[in-house]
Amino acid sequence: MAKKSKVKKAPYATDDTINIRKKMRIGDIAKIARETGYDQSHVSRVLRGESRNPTGDIVKYAKKMVSKRK
Repeated sequence: MAKKSKVKKAPYATDDTINIRKKMRIGDIAKIARETGYDQSHVSRVLRGESRNPTGDIVKYAKKMVSKRK
């Protein structure tokens, strides 16, 4: 019998970041980076759950931006 592999969640992924990633569109990471003052690569890592954003600026702005999308 084959082993079932568990899906590993990134260490800093939260429910907020998971829901945000589902609603992201092309160009959103660049817009978030421009508005928050962070680098695009850092914004991408934060939203993937690979890095932290202690102030929460990135997640707050991204959540606000995608909250009205279906």
